[in-house]
Amino acid sequence: MKPAPIFGILCALIITSCTPAPPPPPPPPVATRPTKPLFSSLGALNRAMSLNTIRCPFGHANIQKIPGLGGCTFWSPELNQTIICLQCGYGHDPTQATWERGSTDREAFQVPLDPLTVNFPISVAESNPQYYQSVLATRSVHEGILYRSVQTPAALEPQVAAYLNDRRITTTRSELADTAGQTITLSGGAPQRSVRVQFIKSAEASKTQVTFELILK
Repeated sequence: MKPAPIFGILCALIITSCTPAPPPPPPPPVATRPTKPLFSSLGALNRAMSLNTIRCPFGHANIQKIPGLGGCTFWSPELNQTIICLQCGYGHDPTQATWERGSTDREAFQVPLDPLTVNFPISVAESNPQYYQSVLATRSVHEGILYRSVQTPAALEPQVAAYLNDRRITTTRSELADTAGQTITLSGGAPQRSVRVQFIKSAEASKTQVTFELILK
């Protein structure tokens, strides 16, 4: 940094010493409580701006904001609403920039479910299984199945293990059993994908909850 000329410093000192002191500032006004907090207005503005940039990945224009009622679409607490495409039924996940959908109809997805998901063995289901898909752009990145079975975890595990083994997916097994119930987890991977299956049965429940997750890389 180039030093300032000495005469400039002297002139500044002279001017400062000869200039009368400014009058004291007036007392600050008494603060009044605003009718609406400022951060709420800014938050509403930010929410409106972000929502205006959201587009359905499949080109649909019928995007709406509905109260966050949960269900199959992503619940956005920071927006206090669910952002959903009414044409294809996918909901927006702002934290992952993905769109997701759930349905009991495995043919109801814009991107066909992976064969590993479609052919997953459903054993003595209490009700129709719930299928799930999350897409990034138009590529499926996360799929899953949730259902309840009348069979026990011990009966379900070998069926699923054989299914994954037939597709050359080697799994590791973990189990947690106590007075509250039993949980068996199978985790494995293959090129460009990983899977996890859980069988959960609480001591009070008569059914086993089965969850299947597929992550596509």
